[in-house]
Amino acid sequence: MRRPLVLSLTLIVAACSAGGIAPSVPGGNHAFGRERNNSAVSFTILHSFQASPTDGSYPSGGIIASENGRYVGTTFYGGAPKKCNGSVECGTVYDSAIGSPEDRLLYTFDGPPDGELPTGVINDNGTLYGANQFGGAADFGAIFLLEPSAKHPNKWVERIIYSFKGPPSDGSDVVGIFHADTSGSLYGLTFMGGSATTCFFGASGCGAVFKLTPPSGKQKTWQESILHSFTGVPDGAAPNGLVWSGDTVYGTTEYGGTSTECPYLQGCGTLYTLAKSGGKHAWTEHVVHSFNVGGSQSDGSIPNGRMVAGKDGTIYGTTGYGGGMGTCTVEKGLNYCGTLYQYVPGSQGQAGSRESILYAFKGAPADGAQPDSFTPNGHGGFYGVTGAGGGGNCDGYLGCGTLYELSRPAKGRSAWKERVLHSFAGPPTDGYDPLGSLVLSNGTLYGVTDLGGSGPCPFGCGTIYSMQP
Repeated sequence: MRRPLVLSLTLIVAACSAGGIAPSVPGGNHAFGRERNNSAVSFTILHSFQASPTDGSYPSGGIIASENGRYVGTTFYGGAPKKCNGSVECGTVYDSAIGSPEDRLLYTFDGPPDGELPTGVINDNGTLYGANQFGGAADFGAIFLLEPSAKHPNKWVERIIYSFKGPPSDGSDVVGIFHADTSGSLYGLTFMGGSATTCFFGASGCGAVFKLTPPSGKQKTWQESILHSFTGVPDGAAPNGLVWSGDTVYGTTEYGGTSTECPYLQGCGTLYTLAKSGGKHAWTEHVVHSFNVGGSQSDGSIPNGRMVAGKDGTIYGTTGYGGGMGTCTVEKGLNYCGTLYQYVPGSQGQAGSRESILYAFKGAPADGAQPDSFTPNGHGGFYGVTGAGGGGNCDGYLGCGTLYELSRPAKGRSAWKERVLHSFAGPPTDGYDPLGSLVLSNGTLYGVTDLGGSGPCPFGCGTIYSMQP
């Protein structure tokens, strides 16, 4: 059983989000550039996606930096006009030289038994590994690798290395690959699947953390093991973020936990740890924070997966709601415009651990709402994006999203300071709904917007942009 796409947080609460995925339509591949200067900030649209058959559309997986001066990303739709998810294309992997307005398609997915709807990639020693939300042999999602052909270096070869089987024995609806260890094993999440039947999704499961071990010796194929199968309240449900800090894995779930303030979602989400507990595949999960417990809207609500581990072990993340600021209200528990939070582990186990809000977003028109991806700015703070808010005329004046910088407090002060660097204006000349990872390269930020630009899709097919703060 598939999870309808609208159940991702950005889409389920579209009344307060800039999110949304519209069907793509055929078009040509034309890049354009536009530069805007605002308070010493230089912002440029590098590429406007043009959809099938020669380009991708809706690049919600974000981008990563490769080792040869290029960036790589995925688009949810676009590419060759195959039929996936009912009536749209199956998605692409693309790359481009950093700063270039042109992209090239490395691979177009075909749908089952191939992958469908890619959600992002990581680069491990020149090989790209990525996840497909759907597709694979059983259409519950798949993990693929993509590498240059030995005979034809300009041609890339894709191979499905694992197809998920779905609940109750396996995950489904793959979120992505988040980490590759020194042995080449891959770690990732599935939004649904696993053994539980008590979640919001019923028999579809509550999601899982998985590990894929590469072939070795007599083992000729990649082997999967489920490290944790989520069970819902009081555990988490719908995992969507993962980060390593030393030997401990930290992650978030969108739903679940002990709060009763998000009844429709059976909890406002959790922050958990996952650590080896002896045995080849034995891992133990602990929920270390349930968001919005007791209805304190100064806390965050619905963590949306982007996480950063500081050198001192502090964990940073964002929530789509909560924080006590703004008017982004959908229903009980989904109030206010979101937060960027920190979690400080205790010095002994979890003793003394604490979660606190560094910044609460205020929403349109002066500030962002529904924060998503962020990355360290090199000065102790962060650059980040919000999917809504700002002064753009999108989604009933709730904004097209923002690009911001959050600075660490000066000595003797306690408040973090936020500066909106760019307020997206939407199609046809600007992006709309910035999502996915950010890349900081030589002082320039690169990112994508899921919608917007000059492409022929409703609300635009998405963009790649750069910004020099």
